[in-house]
Amino acid sequence: MIVRGDVDVSAATDSLEGTFPRFSAGRHPRSAVGVSRDGRTLWLVAVGGRSTTSVGMTLPELGALLRELGAWDAMNLDGGGSTALVLRGRGVVSAPSDPAGERTVGSVVLLIEGAARR
Repeated sequence: MIVRGDVDVSAATDSLEGTFPRFSAGRHPRSAVGVSRDGRTLWLVAVGGRSTTSVGMTLPELGALLRELGAWDAMNLDGGGSTALVLRGRGVVSAPSDPAGERTVGSVVLLIEGAARR
């Protein structure tokens, strides 16, 4: 978690989530998801990095961004070379950090229009 109940907890991820300073304080490509207090707005965030056009973000910078966007709760997802944002009809809209481009990953977050509610 990087935002919990409108409180930015990203600076405490090393003790709360068991991360390491080189991960949390380093600038890396990041993937995150956030939700508004009323649960009606969802943010999917992909931050590039390791390139001439983007240096990435630290977890505290990512937490601040999600709060600025309006997230009540937010969490950091798998980032680094796994960070990619794909939109139907447009393909990859983020800049993958791996020199070879998109990386094969074992998990994804999918939003499917018209999917049945549970």
